[in-house]
Amino acid sequence: MELVNDRNGAYSRRYSQIEFNDLDLAQLFSIFGIVLSAKVFIDKITSLSKCFGFVSYDNEISAQNAIKAMNGFCIGNKKLKVQLKKC
Repeated sequence: MELVNDRNGAYSRRYSQIEFNDLDLAQLFSIFGIVLSAKVFIDKITSLSKCFGFVSYDNEISAQNAIKAMNGFCIGNKKLKVQLKKC
């Protein structure tokens, strides 16, 4: 996953093709603060994850803490890449 922050959000990329939905993403990142939204992007044709998503927090500190803690975190056999959203 790659988590990117749109100020108070984080963007997440590189999770494997395991079953992983919006709720899973929100729960995974909720330990860092109040998650306002979490979205896993799904391919409309294959119904498989596109291996990226976005997480938004209610404040920038939570997003920064998530980035620091989750960058390099493993899900399945994949390491997450967590960073601020590039505008």
